[in-house]
Amino acid sequence: MTETVTIRLGKSAKAGLQALADADHRKLASYLTLVLERHLANKQAAKPKKGGK
Repeated sequence: MTETVTIRLGKSAKAGLQALADADHRKLASYLTLVLERHLANKQAAKPKKGGK
C-alpha cells in the first residue's frame, strides 16, 4: 500500500530531479520514491543499535 505526499519544490530543484529521473528512465514520482526509500534505509542502517556499537 502506498500513501500520497504532496511537496513543493523550486523550479530548479524540480528540473534537476526531473533530469535525474529521465536519465534513470523513471517517472519523477517513482524516482523520488526510490531516492527517499534508499535515504531512509541508509539512515536506519547508520543508527547505533541499543546495547551495541
